Amino acid sequence: MNRTIFFSHVLEHFPCCWVSRKGRAWAFSLRKTPIDAGALLHTFRENVPASLRRSRGDDRRSGLLLAAVALCCTLLLSGPVSAQTFYASISGLVKDADGAVIPDVAVTVHENSTATDYRTVTTKSGAYRVSFLKPGSYTVRFERSGFAQYVTNAQNLVLNQELVVDTVLKPGATSEVVTVTGDANTLNTVNAQIGGELSGQELVDLPETTGSKGANEFLITKTFAGASSTSQDYSNVNNLSLGGGRPVSNPIIIDGLPSNMGVDGTYGLIPTPDSTEELQVLTSPFSAQYGQTGGGAILTTTKSGTDKFHGSAFESYSSQALNARGYFTAPKAVIPAQSFNYFGGSLGGPVWLPKVFDGRKHRLYFFTDWENTLNNSASTLNTNVPTAAERNGDFSGPSALGGATPTIYDPNTTVVANGKISRTAFKGNIIPTNRLDPVGMSILSFFPQPNCSYTVGAVTNNYCVNPVAHSSYLYNADRVDFNASDYDHIWAKFSRDGPTNQPVQFIPNAANTSAVNGWVDDHYEMSWSHLFSPRISNEARIG
Repeated sequence: MNRTIFFSHVLEHFPCCWVSRKGRAWAFSLRKTPIDAGALLHTFRENVPASLRRSRGDDRRSGLLLAAVALCCTLLLSGPVSAQTFYASISGLVKDADGAVIPDVAVTVHENSTATDYRTVTTKSGAYRVSFLKPGSYTVRFERSGFAQYVTNAQNLVLNQELVVDTVLKPGATSEVVTVTGDANTLNTVNAQIGGELSGQELVDLPETTGSKGANEFLITKTFAGASSTSQDYSNVNNLSLGGGRPVSNPIIIDGLPSNMGVDGTYGLIPTPDSTEELQVLTSPFSAQYGQTGGGAILTTTKSGTDKFHGSAFESYSSQALNARGYFTAPKAVIPAQSFNYFGGSLGGPVWLPKVFDGRKHRLYFFTDWENTLNNSASTLNTNVPTAAERNGDFSGPSALGGATPTIYDPNTTVVANGKISRTAFKGNIIPTNRLDPVGMSILSFFPQPNCSYTVGAVTNNYCVNPVAHSSYLYNADRVDFNASDYDHIWAKFSRDGPTNQPVQFIPNAANTSAVNGWVDDHYEMSWSHLFSPRISNEARIG
């Protein structure tokens, strides 16, 4: 009796298992079987030679052996799938003019900004693939003896893109170069993802909602198809809905790592436009790696240095001295103090020490970005302070809670009779001045006098103050990229942002009415990608 199992596979010359059985005897061997995008056939046949038979006592061992063989086959015969990465990739087929595939073609993907090459060769089926490519401009070169070189023009890759560049080589000398000036087929035939992207330059040029934290690039995502705000507060990205999903259910992924807060799903680190290489919004349908989302995902990647030095600097400043007076403001009225200062800069390029080290030769690059927001704004605050009568012990007036002041009893008249406690109230709810504690009166002197009119029948909000609230928001990002070889790319990054708020003081010159508060979001990340073969590549990332 024959038992047959089919496994679909697309690799060529991949190890596989062959198992035979007769009675309770088992044998297996590991061999290489050529496969050409077809079905892999495993057949379990009878009539194993007697020399391979085992005794009945070996049943359990045979079962374990079969399980081990099955596990081996499962691991070795797993079909190739696209890696779960947000980077771009370039792949395709190389053929000759007759349509026959060409193996062993040297493929070089050249990153134009850093002059970095990513090399591979085509397989026996003429296929190639280069993964883990950052957004940017690339050219692709194909070389093989007996054929003219084939060079594509610059291809601009975006996040999560799988660009297919199929090539037809023409016979000729390797010194002959065929340059293609037309764009490659940018139609996405790999998946059905719906979304959009913005480059870093577009983020800088487009108007953005600016608040106390400066420019928030995530607010731009509300302009994408399938994105909307669930409230009238358009300055809060936590109100963002993607693909009809609930807010704070969309992963925000920065350089491959999530930036959402683990407690409630709100956003944490906010990259600045100057430090962003590209921003992408996915609505649906998307890869399984974003399966935890409620409707979509936001992807962003930070900039890295290039062969040339590039930098930027900016400042946005406003204050009451520069702003126009309000139409209904009296000419001589005092305008409350207010200022907003948003400034920063970025610098990137090769790591360079004069006469010591040149990062262009060693392919070592850096990028740093620093931004700060200083916001000083006046506000009106109201609170309750003791009235002049209450400072002298007279509590016969209205209460700060509204209505009559509760009755105040003399503690020195406490009497216990028949298990009951009774005391005598101060006459007219007025405490004699000789009964006022000197220490308490000294503390009371630090409270300011009422300066606002209050509602009749109550003394609520009888003290008004117009303090200046001081707040700041700092962002810093530092990144280093090292192209160790044509097959290895290593980078490390540190980012930090967070606000610092100095609460206002109700009482002037108070020692410490409330402490300065704030928080810090730190992101550490390191990545190493390596190309093992035309079909196998890997990225190790920690953060």
